[in-house]
Parts: sequence; structure tokens; C-alpha cells
Amino acid sequence: MLYTHMGTGKWYPQTDDLRTLLVQSGWSVLSVEPAPLLPLTSDDLAKRYGLNEGKVREICSSITREFSEPDNVFRKTPDGFCAYLHYQIFTCVAV
Repeated sequence: MLYTHMGTGKWYPQTDDLRTLLVQSGWSVLSVEPAPLLPLTSDDLAKRYGLNEGKVREICSSITREFSEPDNVFRKTPDGFCAYLHYQIFTCVAV
């Protein structure tokens, strides 16, 4: 939802979907391990994607209205928000 609101066109597949795509592309998935949470501050995202203060407020309001503040995913800050990207590290070998 965050990336949709930012208008980046980015998407992140679910772990099982990515595993399927990798296997279909000729990779053997040896392991999938959780990585440390990656904090994404609204300041950093605003700089990277050209978001103005109004857009940051809109994103923050929309996400907290829809989901409250899910633990370890999204939190409001005095000047915006901090989102935490949960991701996995795939170890693969070509088949």
C-alpha cells in the first residue's frame, strides 16, 4: 500500500510467489532466511521519490486509518512516518 500511494510502480512478491518464479526461471532455492527489518523514513522516501509534505501526510493518514499502526511495519513520527520493510534473503543456484 505504501508504494502504491507513493506512485513508484514498485511491487514486492510474496515469498512463495517469488520462490515459484525462481524455480520456473531455472533456479534451485537452497534457503530463504529473514533479513533484519529495513527502516524507511518518510524523509528518505520523500527525497528518493519526490514526495512533498502534503503527500507524506496523506500517506500517513491513509495507512493509519486503514491499518492503525501495525507493530514492526509502520509508525507515525512527529514529522511523518517510519515504515519497516520486511524482506527475505534467497540463496539460490542455477539448475
